Amino acid sequence: MIVNEKITCPKCKGENTAGIIYGYPDDDLLDADADGDIVLGGCCIGGGDPDYACKDCDFKWRSPW
Repeated sequence: MIVNEKITCPKCKGENTAGIIYGYPDDDLLDADADGDIVLGGCCIGGGDPDYACKDCDFKWRSPW
């Protein structure tokens, strides 16, 4: 299940944001990405990868919590 939690972008203060999902996507994740509900972050996961993305200004950031 995908939770569409809206977070305010720290750069542009917009609310057109989405959580970033990492790993190999299945059909549901591909559909959610196409709908704009999530942002796919790629298959390679490393330390310090961002959690959220702004779809207006393309800024990506890690959650402070």
